[in-house]
Amino acid sequence: MGRRLHLGTYAGIPVYVHWTFGFVFLMIIYVAVTEGLSISSSLWLLASMLSLFLFVILHEYGHALAARRYKVITRDIIISPIGGVARMEEMPDKPWKELVIAIAGPLVNVVVAVILGFVFYGLYSQSFIATDLENFALTPENLQSFIRFMIVVNITLFLFNLIPAFPMDGGRILRALLSMVTTRVRATFIASVIGRILAVAFIALAVWLPHVTIGFIGVFIFFMATNENKQAVLKDKLSNTSLSEIMEKDYPLIFHHETMQKVLNFYNQGVARNFLVFDDNQNPIGSIPEVYIRDFIKRELSSDQLISKLMSSAFGYFTPEDRLEEVFETMNQNGWSIAGIKNGDRLVAVVDRHIINSFINRKA
Repeated sequence: MGRRLHLGTYAGIPVYVHWTFGFVFLMIIYVAVTEGLSISSSLWLLASMLSLFLFVILHEYGHALAARRYKVITRDIIISPIGGVARMEEMPDKPWKELVIAIAGPLVNVVVAVILGFVFYGLYSQSFIATDLENFALTPENLQSFIRFMIVVNITLFLFNLIPAFPMDGGRILRALLSMVTTRVRATFIASVIGRILAVAFIALAVWLPHVTIGFIGVFIFFMATNENKQAVLKDKLSNTSLSEIMEKDYPLIFHHETMQKVLNFYNQGVARNFLVFDDNQNPIGSIPEVYIRDFIKRELSSDQLISKLMSSAFGYFTPEDRLEEVFETMNQNGWSIAGIKNGDRLVAVVDRHIINSFINRKA
């Protein structure tokens, strides 16, 4: 089935399950066998796990539909054994919009828990909170314990996601609130520091108990909080840089009627990594990406082959005033290794992935 399975498209948003979700079923089989569960108990356990991930999907739809309100497109929702993620193309610039989107997911779980609480009371004329610990066991053995399990799961999802650390919603809520009084980069840094402090606390607690799962959560939070800060710094760096600051004005002219030997010479000399290909009037008509060159060298092909037979049609144009963030995103979406930069109708420079990556990796 490949790396993920398409479960369907709802409200215009595709839902996929990652292939690793298969381990959930293996875990259920393992628990059923080692614990000697009956077929009935095993089915209740399976229903419980599937309901958990249904609530995760509903949680992610809360984010996605709130984002749609602000014209933010959600590409898809992916479910894995460790949770779900609604992949959005971008977040709105206004902090209060990010706040609404971030809090929408947990609120879905609150609504579901309240509805199930009323259902539970209507069926059994009592609160879902049992009066004794024995009846409050969350191992579903019948409909009553199953509904109670679903209520507690939604409450747990709500509380867990409010932890003020990335990648939980609480981290994004905290960043949105901080962004109202400072810059987004600064807000992300503060939120990431708080997240890493909490992550260390989780790890310490895991060692003290000991508890492997809590330790895994701590490591995961620490990694994600660190990565979120790096991404925010990168986004700020790219959004505040125009192409005019990094574009290459001195670029080689590679003509379509020439052979790959010329490309190889320039490449081996370190003149460039990616090349535009020009017609006889010096108009760009294609490109030779670095990946093509490496493959060409690896396969030991004849350097006498014409560039016109090997070039790619993937390239585009920008202007010197374009922001690097938009350029980076456009090139990735279209698979461009190189692009021309025009001032009016005149080609004045080029930019390629190597130039952009060098800028990204450059220390501030």
